[in-house]
Amino acid sequence: MKKILITCEIVLVIFVLTKIIAIGGIVVKTDMMHQYLSVSPAFAEPSRVNFEDRKIRDIGTDRLLKERELLASLMKRQEELETRERDLQNEKHNLTIMKKEILARIEQLRELEERLTILVESIKEVDERKYQDLARIYESFPPAHAGSMLERLDNETAAAIIMNMKRAKAGAMWEHIKPERALEITKEITDRQLSLGSPREK
Repeated sequence: MKKILITCEIVLVIFVLTKIIAIGGIVVKTDMMHQYLSVSPAFAEPSRVNFEDRKIRDIGTDRLLKERELLASLMKRQEELETRERDLQNEKHNLTIMKKEILARIEQLRELEERLTILVESIKEVDERKYQDLARIYESFPPAHAGSMLERLDNETAAAIIMNMKRAKAGAMWEHIKPERALEITKEITDRQLSLGSPREK
């Protein structure tokens, strides 16, 4: 504000002096008058200078504000990425633990399967020996008596016994089994042969 007042006073004094010189008849060259009348742009156009300074300051402020906003945005994005990375690391750690647990469980199941396989094979061997012993007993009976006894057994047991008998003894016994029961037992024998493979020669 003081600059404006001083500038106005200087301009006013110069203007008054110019009028006095003109009235006194003193002729001054145009370039000299111009020199006296002209003032520095800082005094002649204070409003314009202030406006430009303000404009420059505003531009600088806008740029600084944008840079701050960009920095804040980048920092926020970095925090989000760090959080996401931590989440992924935790998830990876959890998956690793789950994988170890699953592999351990699979190993336990494999061991259990092996034990069950051994047990089933043992049971099959026991059953096979049992049916072989029963077959020897049925072979010792007369064919009519053996056939009558076999008819009372379930299809699975009857088929297993016949499959372990000698062919001649089994053939003689077939004549004393009713056709319906013989058909059922024969079907069971066929199914067992398909599941166990070809029967042994007796």
